Amino acid sequence: MNILAFVVLCAALLGGCKTSAAKAQPETPLGPGGLQAEAGLQPAAIVRVSNRTDTITVGQVQSVAERQFRIDSRIDLKLVATMASQDQTIVSTVDQQIWQVRSTLAAQLGHTPSDAEFNQALEINTGMNLSTYREQLLAQLYLGNKAQSRLKNVPEPSTAEIESTYQIMRPSLIRPQMVRFSLITVPFGASAPEKSRAAEIINRLSRTIHSDPSEFDEALLMAQAPNSGYTAQSADEIGYVPKNEQVRQTFGDAFVKTVFAMKQFQVSSVIEGPTAFYLVKVIGMLDEKFLEIDDPIQLNPPITTVRENIRNMLYQQRTQPLLDAVQQETVTELRADKTLYQECEAEVRSELKVSSDDWKSVLNEMIDELLLIQAAEQERITVGQGEVNAYLRQIRNVVASQLGHEPTDEEFAAAVKSNNGMTLPEFQEQLRRQMMIQRYVMSKYPSGMSVNPTEEQIQAAYESSRSTFVRPATIRYNAILTSSRDRANQLQAEIRTNPDTFDAVFWRAGSDYQVQENQYLPRVDQAQQAFGPAFVNAVFALEPRRVSGAIETPDGFAIVKVTEKFDVKFLELDDPVQLGNDLSVREYIRNSLSQDAAAFEKARVELVSELRKGGTNFRLYPERFPQ
Repeated sequence: MNILAFVVLCAALLGGCKTSAAKAQPETPLGPGGLQAEAGLQPAAIVRVSNRTDTITVGQVQSVAERQFRIDSRIDLKLVATMASQDQTIVSTVDQQIWQVRSTLAAQLGHTPSDAEFNQALEINTGMNLSTYREQLLAQLYLGNKAQSRLKNVPEPSTAEIESTYQIMRPSLIRPQMVRFSLITVPFGASAPEKSRAAEIINRLSRTIHSDPSEFDEALLMAQAPNSGYTAQSADEIGYVPKNEQVRQTFGDAFVKTVFAMKQFQVSSVIEGPTAFYLVKVIGMLDEKFLEIDDPIQLNPPITTVRENIRNMLYQQRTQPLLDAVQQETVTELRADKTLYQECEAEVRSELKVSSDDWKSVLNEMIDELLLIQAAEQERITVGQGEVNAYLRQIRNVVASQLGHEPTDEEFAAAVKSNNGMTLPEFQEQLRRQMMIQRYVMSKYPSGMSVNPTEEQIQAAYESSRSTFVRPATIRYNAILTSSRDRANQLQAEIRTNPDTFDAVFWRAGSDYQVQENQYLPRVDQAQQAFGPAFVNAVFALEPRRVSGAIETPDGFAIVKVTEKFDVKFLELDDPVQLGNDLSVREYIRNSLSQDAAAFEKARVELVSELRKGGTNFRLYPERFPQ
C-alpha cells in the first residue's frame, strides 16, 4: 500500500476534509448568518484551466463554511444542552463528572491543573474545549433520561460476550510504561533574569542532593519553608505517571526521555522543561503491558476495570440507536421553537467568531481544489471506482478500530457524517477528487516525494508509536471445508479429533470437500465478521495439534487442526508486521518515512501557485462574498 496515499486520504475522514465539489447543489444556510436564495446562486468565483468552466456559487461557499465550522451540529448540541441546564440534578451530576476528570488529570500531572492545562488535556483527548465538553455531557445526560423508558428492555451484555470482546480488543488494551517519582520544581518566567535566578536555585539543590542523595527527601520538606523558591511533590501525591503525549507536552521531551530511562531510587540531573527546571527521584516503575480483563483501566485512581469498561461499551452499542432516535426527536421538537433556535444559533455564531477572512479562506481552498482537478483532467488523469473502494476499505478499518467492531453501513455513514458533515456519496466523490489531485501532484514531482530515513529516525519513530505495533493473538491452522452438513458429520466421525487421522483425510481431499493449508488467523473483529464468533472462539480454544469438531461458518462447515499458536505481543523492530509476511516493522517504518508528506504538500502548493499565476485561470467576485 502507498503509505503517503493512505496518510493523505485518511485525513479526509480523521482530520476533516475542508473542501467539497463545487458542482454540489447549494444548501440554504440557516438563521441570521444565512443568505437569500437568489444571492446564494450568484457566482463567487469562476475557474477555467481546461476547456471546462466550473462556477463556485456564494451558496456553495457558505455551505462548505457551515459544514467546516460544524454550525448545524453545534446549534443542535446547544439546543439540547440549554434544556438540560434547566434541570439542577443534571447540572450537579455534570459538574461532578468534570470535577472527577480534573482530579484524574491532577493525579497524572502531580498538581492541580490550570484552566489552560485542563482545556489542553480536553482538546487532546476529546477534541473539545471545556465549554463544548460540558454541553456534550449535559446533552448526553438529558437525552439518556428521556430515553429511560425505551432503555428498560435493552438486555445487559453476558459474561461470554464481554470475555469474547475482550479477546478481540486485547491488542489495543495497553497500559503504557509508567513511573512513580518525587518531583522538585523551580518555575521560571519569560525574562532572562528570572530564568537565571531559577537556574541558580535548581543547580544549588542539585549539587546538595547529588553529594548526598538522602538530601532529596529533606529538600521535599524544605519546599514548604517561606521563600524557598521552589515547590515539591512526593510520589504519593503524584501517583503513577504514564508515558504519553500529555506528559510530554506538559513537562517537555527532555523530561520524558530522562525520567522514563532512569532506575529505581535514582536522582536525575537538572532537567529543563517548557516553563520550569526539575529534579526527579524515581520511586517505582511499571513496564508497558497488555491489560488483563480485571485490571483497572488506570492506576491513580483505579476508576474502573477493563471488564466494566467493555460491559459499558457493549451496552452503549445496543442503546445508541435508541438514543439517536430520541436525539432526533428532541432536536426536531426544539428547532420548532423559533425563539430558542435563534438564541442558540446566535450564541454559536458568536462563539465561533467567523470572520470575512474565514469565508475567504474557504473560497480559496475550493478554488485551489478546482484548479488542480481541472489540471489533472487536462493531463487525462482518472481514478476508478475500484480504487476509491480500496481506500474506503482502509478508512473503514480505521473506524472499526475506533468502534471496536466492524461498522455496519449505517455506522460507517454516520462516522463519515460526524467527522466531515458529508453524506457517504459526497465523501466518496471528495475522496476520488483528492486521489486525482494526489496522482497529479506526484506525476509532476516523480523524484521529489521520497527521502532516505536514517536509522536514528526509524528508531525514534518506532519508540514514539511502539504501542501501535502489536501482533494480535494468532493461530496457524489447517482446515477441511465442506458446504454439506452431512459430509461434515461423516468426516468428523472418521477423524474423531485424532490428529493423525485428520492428516490422512486432509491430504486426500476430493471433490466433495476442500482444504486450507498453513493459514494464519488473527483474533480480530474482521475475523469474527468473516468466520463467525463460534468459529473464532472454537479454534482459539484449541491447543496445538488438537482437532476441532465440525464448526459451522457462514460458508459451510470446517474441521480445524491448530498447528501453532502465538500470543498477543509488542512487535520489535525486526519482527514481521504480519505473520506470513516478510515485511518487518523496520521496513514498514522506513517505507512510511520515505513517503515524505511534507514534500508532497510543498509540491502541491507550488503547483497551485503556478496555476494561480497571473490570475488568468480564475475570476473572483468579491462584492458578492459574505461579509
